[in-house]
Amino acid sequence: MVRALRVALLVLLLGALPYPISAADPLDVSFEVTRVTPTSATIRATISGATGPIQVTARVDPYRGTPHPAVQGLQVQAVEKVAQYQHTPETETVLVPIDEKIAALEAEVAALVKAPIVKGEDTTLREEAIDGKATEFAALSAQKDLGATHVPQEVVRAHRYDLTYKERLVPVIATTEGATIVLAAQSWAEPPPSQLVSDTELAVKETTVNWGDGVSVYEYTVSTEPMHDADGWGTSGILVLTIDGRDYYDDTHSSWWDAAWPYRMKLTIDNSASTENLIDFPIMVKLTPDRFDYSFAQVDGDDIRFVDPDGTALDYECDTWELDGDSWFWVRVPQIDATSTSDYIWMYYGTAAVGNGENADGVWNAGYAAVYHMNDKPGDPTQILDSTANGNTGTKGAGAAAPTEVDGLVGKGQQFVAANSQVIASPDVLGGATAFTIIAAYSKTAYAPRQTVCGTGVLSWQFGYEFADSRWEVSAGDGVSRANCIIHGGQTVGQHFAWATFVADNAQGLRTGIDDAISSFAATVGITAIGGGGGSAYIGKAGSYFADKRIDELRLSSVARSAEWIEAEYLSMWDSMLTYGDTEGMPEEVAEEPVVAVASSLLCVGVALAAVRQRHIILYLAAFIILLFLGFDTFGASLPLAIMAFIFSGYMLYSMSTWFWSTR
Repeated sequence: MVRALRVALLVLLLGALPYPISAADPLDVSFEVTRVTPTSATIRATISGATGPIQVTARVDPYRGTPHPAVQGLQVQAVEKVAQYQHTPETETVLVPIDEKIAALEAEVAALVKAPIVKGEDTTLREEAIDGKATEFAALSAQKDLGATHVPQEVVRAHRYDLTYKERLVPVIATTEGATIVLAAQSWAEPPPSQLVSDTELAVKETTVNWGDGVSVYEYTVSTEPMHDADGWGTSGILVLTIDGRDYYDDTHSSWWDAAWPYRMKLTIDNSASTENLIDFPIMVKLTPDRFDYSFAQVDGDDIRFVDPDGTALDYECDTWELDGDSWFWVRVPQIDATSTSDYIWMYYGTAAVGNGENADGVWNAGYAAVYHMNDKPGDPTQILDSTANGNTGTKGAGAAAPTEVDGLVGKGQQFVAANSQVIASPDVLGGATAFTIIAAYSKTAYAPRQTVCGTGVLSWQFGYEFADSRWEVSAGDGVSRANCIIHGGQTVGQHFAWATFVADNAQGLRTGIDDAISSFAATVGITAIGGGGGSAYIGKAGSYFADKRIDELRLSSVARSAEWIEAEYLSMWDSMLTYGDTEGMPEEVAEEPVVAVASSLLCVGVALAAVRQRHIILYLAAFIILLFLGFDTFGASLPLAIMAFIFSGYMLYSMSTWFWSTR
């Protein structure tokens, strides 16, 4: 007998070993924003797949890296689905004898007059009803005097009750659904439904119904600041439901863009210097080891994405990527509000499951004719690429006439030596233009007269012609005549930001600036378009003059940019427009711990077998407790295993009592 018990007990406990009793299958939990106010959001959670009662708690977690969530409070309400019957009487118009109508009115008035007055009754209402009936009586009498014998009257022929649904925030009560019911006024073609209380009235006007088998619905209202819109709540955090020990995260309606990206950084834009809304502005993002932990991203940076606060992925271009060094991106922001210091975008990273997402064409689409970051073309150092969709590739001069790629202000630049007549030839994208903007960043280590930045010739256009008196000049012409702007003393050693704008046939058509100095306007009256077109322009040369400097960035636009836009390009290029936030991390979903671990199962086996073998009161007691808890823990996951555990815990209790009485 004892041997059989040992074998059965061993089978029971070994049955727990391969379990180890795992967590129940996860439920299906979906989230939907139902209401939004300036300071709160209400999110509906629909929980499906439960096979029994569930325990639900809610909280709001901050993202990793966020010092504290901005959440102020959390309100939870269950949602009840209610079926209700909308009553619609079905009537028709019939003619009734006028004498019958008058007699009926007389009877109604008499009844009102004779009815006893109830204590506390408002007699004014009764008097108004009598006056109304009297007025109707007088009107019918007048019609009868005119010879009328019948009058029209609306008569109810049937009562229609249509089933509709509504919701209310009360505990959910499960009932069954009904259907559309039509009640006849006098008789029934079929037996009346069970809801009928009379020939014309339902006993139940509304009743609660199931959302579905195993479905519960709750609403969670979070008061939070700042609140943006129905798509999320900024940096506040993320709604988490804990159901029977498992966490479910509202990835959909939090401010997190995509759960596949585990990290993000907030980039706050300072446009306080501008009184203009900047539309489709290409802003520079500079990553340094102090700002950005490269170990969180792919080694080539292909996983980096930029996202607007509304969840729209933004076009971006990777200018230069240097692992654990300095890296530069250009991101097109749809709108930066005038004077704003709170506009921002997100940078997401940290997933290994994606490739490069760049779209340089989308970044440089706001009137840019050519954009040169002055990097050598990958795999072909004889060319530099145009980042726009226009494909205006620049080709370096041959041999000694080729400038050299070096480190620049933004990524790389090209070092030009005037003595070697170094140039980059490119299509003349400004020839024939009626407006243009030229923006350049460059650096020079020594002053040398009679050199330039780019252009075609003095009667077409040239940018940055320098004379012996250290002045800066820009000219624009139609091939016959020209206008020019001059800044005296504009050329000094160091890093510079220069620009020029042109509008054809205008009294203030040409202007230029270098750093903080801005020229006076020059008239372009009579110049209807820039001369040339279809030929070549040059970077590092204009006419017979060459550059003796490092050119870091060159942008040619077919529109005349505003002073606000140009200033923003300068601030962005000089890394003065963004504030870089801390790394924030998506909360990790933690799997539910097993109900019974392998170690506890082994302990259970050892103690129970020892109790059967040694027949000691302490071992019996320990085995009884362990088996009892095993039964409760496994009850929801494996009913047969739980029953066996309860049976053997009872056997241990019996053995304890037997041992106790045998020692008396």
